Amino acid sequence: MPDTDDQSSVEVDQSHAFRPPPWWQRLPMGPAPLMVLLVAVLSYLLLLLMPPERVEADLVLWTFSPDHHNSYQRALPAFQARHPEIRVASLLVHDSAINQRLSSAFWAGVNVPDLVEVEISHVGPFFRGPVDQIGFIDLRSRLEAAGMLDRIPANRLAPYSHRGRIFGIPHDVHPVMFAYRADLLDPLLEQAGIGIEDLDTWEAYIQFARDYVRPTGRFMLQMEDGAGYGFEPYLYQAGGGYFNSDGEVIIDQDIVVETLLWWLPLVAGPDAICINYGSWGLPFFRGLEEGNYLMVIAPDWRTGSIERNLPQLSGRMRLMPLPAFTPGGRRTSSWGGTMLGITRATPDPDLAFELAMHLYADLDMLEETFRSTNILPADRRAWERPAFAEARDYWQGQAIGLEYAALADDIPIQVGHPYLGLAKDKLGEVVVASVARYRRRGPEGMEDFIRQRLSSAADYVRLQLRRVPDWEAEP
Repeated sequence: MPDTDDQSSVEVDQSHAFRPPPWWQRLPMGPAPLMVLLVAVLSYLLLLLMPPERVEADLVLWTFSPDHHNSYQRALPAFQARHPEIRVASLLVHDSAINQRLSSAFWAGVNVPDLVEVEISHVGPFFRGPVDQIGFIDLRSRLEAAGMLDRIPANRLAPYSHRGRIFGIPHDVHPVMFAYRADLLDPLLEQAGIGIEDLDTWEAYIQFARDYVRPTGRFMLQMEDGAGYGFEPYLYQAGGGYFNSDGEVIIDQDIVVETLLWWLPLVAGPDAICINYGSWGLPFFRGLEEGNYLMVIAPDWRTGSIERNLPQLSGRMRLMPLPAFTPGGRRTSSWGGTMLGITRATPDPDLAFELAMHLYADLDMLEETFRSTNILPADRRAWERPAFAEARDYWQGQAIGLEYAALADDIPIQVGHPYLGLAKDKLGEVVVASVARYRRRGPEGMEDFIRQRLSSAADYVRLQLRRVPDWEAEP
């Protein structure tokens, strides 16, 4: 028990506690909106008084990827040699910071870069508002004149297009395959009397995993089940998505319900063939190294990460296309991506586009970048270069460039939308809730639960869309 002096001390401290003035309590929506306004004003003043890093350059490019930045550092001298009168700078900016800084820069008109790379899941908010107020210029006519529209897989332009305009050039394609421990899986395939080519449908794949892999104590596949992005590649593969080409919300359609009902028993319940060690970092790589799971989902960029983090698995890994939902069906999906946009603030859009083509369409550079990252570029001309046909010892002699290129034109379409991020968040909430419920109660009542949750999620996104003016309507 505190003594009397301690108690009085506490009382004195409490008597001096902050008490809001009476007008504060009379605000119709409480103090929260006022606090948001104050934070916004302070942020704007801070941006004006302490702007982001300034560089002495005529063309400034922001990128969030260290691999891209390193490639551009090697490529820029050749561009500078053609234009000795200008200075070009590539700045490495963190992914989360690039979105905040770019939004603030567009809004305030302060220190806007000439070109900027944006990750595929973050581009949507930049497409909001009237077209003439979007911070990026429409590149369709320039891409068409450069012949790029014929060289980029058509589906890869969709995420960076909105209302008939193309606001970004795709840096990559990112087809998805499975990377697997051939040294552990091949003996099980031999035991089953089949080859890897026989796992060409999900039905055959799942049955093999339950009959031959799970009895060994291992899991067939690492699968993220604590976030929506783990489910997303399979939803896209099945033909689902977030918005259709007319901009309508489709996360409550039957294809989403059916795909989620198919996916849940793979990650939860007594017959699960997947386990989640996390999709990044040491636990992910250790699980693959120790053989706790035999396969991981592998967009092209992940193969480079596996090579760098697990050099000890060289010669023990291989790649296979995804199983198809139906015989002869799509055997790939897509995960991740980057666009390069040119901002309205650039004083010389033609020069900025020339730099974009130097970085994204110079075949020598694309070949060099592929050798160091395994990322399949969006310009299909590069796929004919020798690097893409090179046999890789790490992957037991597979020419992984040709393997990924063969799938590039079959990647599913991902429709871009200003509210794509919101739709992904809401679907992700349903995925996480469904996994938790399936673990507790199994399949009973699962379809009704999913339909109700998806309907609520879709209605929430539609409500936000109804609040957005029709910028294309006639005045």
